[in-house]
Amino acid sequence: MALPKVQKAVFHDLKNNNLSIIYDSPVPAPDFRKRQHLVHVMTTSPCNNELTWPINYPHHMDADRIPIPCNDMAGVVVEAPEDSSFQPGTAVFCRTTAARTGDAREYTIAIESELAKKPDSLGWDEACAMPLSAETAWQCLFDKSGLAVPGSPHVDENKAKRVLITGASGSVGMWVVQLAKVAGVGQIVGLAGANSVGFVKSLGANEVVDYKAINLSTWGESEGGKNKVDLVFDCVGGKALGNCWSCVKEGGVLISVTDVPETFKPKDFVGNVTNFFFIMVSDGKQLEKIAELVEKGLCKPFVDSVWNFEQFQKAFDRVELKSGLKGKVIIKVEE
Repeated sequence: MALPKVQKAVFHDLKNNNLSIIYDSPVPAPDFRKRQHLVHVMTTSPCNNELTWPINYPHHMDADRIPIPCNDMAGVVVEAPEDSSFQPGTAVFCRTTAARTGDAREYTIAIESELAKKPDSLGWDEACAMPLSAETAWQCLFDKSGLAVPGSPHVDENKAKRVLITGASGSVGMWVVQLAKVAGVGQIVGLAGANSVGFVKSLGANEVVDYKAINLSTWGESEGGKNKVDLVFDCVGGKALGNCWSCVKEGGVLISVTDVPETFKPKDFVGNVTNFFFIMVSDGKQLEKIAELVEKGLCKPFVDSVWNFEQFQKAFDRVELKSGLKGKVIIKVEE
């Protein structure tokens, strides 16, 4: 079947910062020399605050980027390089870089290194709920903080580690908890609201701190510092991130995916803590490793809600709620 020349897409009017559906967006042509693939998109997913990125950081965007949002997607390969592992007809999912045109459209471009084969056990909604959140968690735990990867020869060393996750019930935090559990981390502490305590424990946390009932800084300093952890993974930022400094052991690691930790470092803090702000890099090989864990029943994606393409605004409104979400918000591109 011949490909259409134009397609429907969610268009982001950068000047007025609003969204609308357009029906004349060009279907892109993949450049096989750059390992590009054309993918027929089944589902996509918005990310909190993503509409601010092209406005606040235009210098990070590709010059030929069309302002179409959403960079998590699941779909079927339509065109691919002859020697690609993802030939036409292959069901795939991935995170495409936010510097390029997004995936809230019928046909999109994905680079071979970004792609992973979608497990048969996952539906389009579940697969689309994984890439950004799961890859962020994987890279922070195993690439950046030094924990041993599940199944590696040194994985037993993780038993002696204590990890604290703020925003543990959020879309990224829930993956950090699950992957830390799979990796055999000895003590997993989640920071969440009272309504999410049971949920976070079901993911694998040994302890859940109710952020409304207990001051995190006080918790970290209590009992002579016995609560302190080797690694803090912050998914909240702001004041909570500032309080995290009191929870890290000497020589420990503090990673945030929301703010630069030094910005919220208490003026009276004394100690040696490795700290940094982190943005994930799309890696299809890592995504396939996570998918293998999902297929084994060791962890799972969570979908908060699913919206038809014409309901895109409700999907974005839902994402901006920030609290109360129980997984990723999904937009169906194809019924």
